[in-house]
Amino acid sequence: VTCMDAAIPMVITRAQDLGKTGYETKAELDADKHFLAKIETIRRIAGERMGLGDVTNRVIPKLSIIAPPRQGGTITSRYFVPDVCHTAHAVTGAICIGCCSLLKDSVADGIANSTNSGNEIVIVEHPSGQIQISLITSGNGSLMKVESAGIIRTVRLLFEGNVYVSNRRI
Repeated sequence: VTCMDAAIPMVITRAQDLGKTGYETKAELDADKHFLAKIETIRRIAGERMGLGDVTNRVIPKLSIIAPPRQGGTITSRYFVPDVCHTAHAVTGAICIGCCSLLKDSVADGIANSTNSGNEIVIVEHPSGQIQISLITSGNGSLMKVESAGIIRTVRLLFEGNVYVSNRRI
């Protein structure tokens, strides 16, 4: 488990360490009540150790299970809010996962496809696609510092048409 706070406090664990692939659908993860109870226990213990106190009735820290990427990204993540898997991925969670993927000796070390070049685009694969995070860092290992974090958004056409406005309204 890696506990970190980069945009949001998170508990990050390898999916395989919990008997999962990390590629399960939201429905598959939400249906596994034993698994959900296990990650809630981990989240509560980690929250205490992170200095957040009793997080039983709180939504922070968030929890994510990670796996190697399969669709050309940097890392795969399933993000929990807190007792169900998110349909996609929260932006703050993706920033934290992105930072974790660059950190030597984190749970992402060895499974994330990243270089920590100082100016990195991290692609987080999630149940409904992917989210791209831009990270500018300095230093390495435990001395790594995130200088800047952002999200790269793309848009698609949602509607095309004409609107007629009455002259009386203008």
